[in-house]
Amino acid sequence: MPAQAISPSEENISQGMPRIVWRVFSVFGILAILSLALYLFGSFYGERMSHAGHSTDETVLSVFIGNDGFEIPANMIRHADQRNSGSTSRLDIYLHWPTQSGYSVELAPAFREADPKKIELVMAGLTKRRSFLDMADRFQPVYLDAIDQSKIKKLKNGLYVAPLLAEYGYVNEKLVYSLAAGADRPEFIARCQASTGDGPALLLPCETDIFIGNNTEAKFRFATSKLVEWQRFSKEISAFADRISVGK
Repeated sequence: MPAQAISPSEENISQGMPRIVWRVFSVFGILAILSLALYLFGSFYGERMSHAGHSTDETVLSVFIGNDGFEIPANMIRHADQRNSGSTSRLDIYLHWPTQSGYSVELAPAFREADPKKIELVMAGLTKRRSFLDMADRFQPVYLDAIDQSKIKKLKNGLYVAPLLAEYGYVNEKLVYSLAAGADRPEFIARCQASTGDGPALLLPCETDIFIGNNTEAKFRFATSKLVEWQRFSKEISAFADRISVGK
């Protein structure tokens, strides 16, 4: 039987098939690439958004403030633009207390806690020293004159509490300190913002400072609950400062 001749229309279809198939596969290929890109984008930024600016990265960074070096895990550093090694004029850190841990998935609820009575965070700002005296050294020359001597109260745990006078520039602040008989320098000292009842209570109303390295000061902010065991807390922040300081 003689072979049937292929019509011109059938020949055109036959020749056009590879082009159609190529176009179909090209479209599917582009869609696959876009899907992968969207997945990667969502995974990366979705994780960042779920942590609300926090980082779970435990990589230890080497940070310098002047000539003082510090080694700090990235998940202890509050701000994303500070999470890199190198020199800086200021470093803001935060950590869960008393575990002294940075942010993690397990500790995420603690980092989101908004109840002043339950908060378990401590924050610290590391900067170059702006004074030759820390808070304890300023007790005699500065704070002793600035407190209301008639309203000093002694607590059961050995701390004294006294309002700081507005005429010296303090607004709703009180001084909390421990001073042994005959001593000039307190064992512990902090300034705390007093609650006025007009607005929400501050999460970390108390502040103290210590010197680290050769020329760095660290200002620690913490909850009033830490005052209950102030001896322990004072030793812990000193030990933490020594731990992150290079060369200690």
